[in-house]
Amino acid sequence: MQKLSLAGHIEELRRRLFSSVIVFLVSFAISIYFRDVILKFVLFPHLKIMSKLNLPQRLYTFGYSENFMVQMKICAIVALVFCFPYILFQIFKFTSAGLYAPEKKVIWFTYLPLSIFLFLCGATLGYVLLIPTGLEFLAKFGFGDTIHPLMNLGTYVSLFFLLVFMTGAVFELPLFMMVLAHMGLLSSIHFRSFRSWAILLSFIVGGILTPPDPLTQLFLAVPFVILYEIGILLSRWVEPRLSENSHSEARRAEESRRLRR
Repeated sequence: MQKLSLAGHIEELRRRLFSSVIVFLVSFAISIYFRDVILKFVLFPHLKIMSKLNLPQRLYTFGYSENFMVQMKICAIVALVFCFPYILFQIFKFTSAGLYAPEKKVIWFTYLPLSIFLFLCGATLGYVLLIPTGLEFLAKFGFGDTIHPLMNLGTYVSLFFLLVFMTGAVFELPLFMMVLAHMGLLSSIHFRSFRSWAILLSFIVGGILTPPDPLTQLFLAVPFVILYEIGILLSRWVEPRLSENSHSEARRAEESRRLRR
């Protein structure tokens, strides 16, 4: 375990923050350069659904600056997504000074890759399934001869990123359960006893976070239940290793007491 003075920690934190900001700015500049490609990717679900429903595909902006601000917002979010692994690496390197080698190994080879993989799976599900379904329901709901949709670019982009990041965050559930089991706060037995409440909560959360149609709610609630079951399995996988680590730490403590005598 590496020990640094307070000034050393502050200097290291400043250095890592500075490098993270530089990487973000470079990613932001690259995103601006490829903003047309990025914008097509973001707008694809909208164009697909509007074409399917035979509705106008054009998105409107209300004000001179809205188009510019929305496109800069898209580029900033995309830049943050692409440089997030680097920022996560910098956070890990800064905090790893207070960790032992086995703890670093678990975080680096288990938790970090799993968190990125689960988030990407959730974001992909949101883009491919949740967003088109929600947009189709909202675009069809209540429109007729007297009500006609006039879609706003800023509103669509906010809804797009909300659904993508929301599904990505929901997919982190197994990792969260695994961390709780690893810390010894809860076990797979506790999670199994909470299963019925988890199913009820998944449909409540799905109804709150998704557009108000049963199908979109189902598309979020069902993966939530599946992820909960995966979290139970991961918790069971962690528990024997947690027991082995506690026994080895107890043996090391007993050996150190003997050496002191």
